[in-house]
Amino acid sequence: MTDADAPPAVRLVTASDCEALSRQVAHGLEEESVPVRAAEAAFDDPVAAAFDAAGESRLEIGVALSPERIVLHHERLPSAEPLLAVDRPSPADARRVGTNAGRLAKRLPLRL
Repeated sequence: MTDADAPPAVRLVTASDCEALSRQVAHGLEEESVPVRAAEAAFDDPVAAAFDAAGESRLEIGVALSPERIVLHHERLPSAEPLLAVDRPSPADARRVGTNAGRLAKRLPLRL
């Protein structure tokens, strides 16, 4: 199955050593019944990585996660202006970002 054939999903890119936080993002998306397509990748700028991930998502939503920062971006926003960014994210922050990514996909109000 190619990416074009895959069901629409939020694209999540994670730096190494972020498995616990990545699971929390996925749980937040699952609570909203929105699929996620995750991959590990090396990146220096989480804002740029989230914007690139949004461009790869058929839902136009991307999340980049590192131990230092989590970023939620939409492809239609300016590349340097993410929808949401949290420094030094806790598991609760990661789950909240996942929930908000799902709510964005469903066009529901965000829970900030």
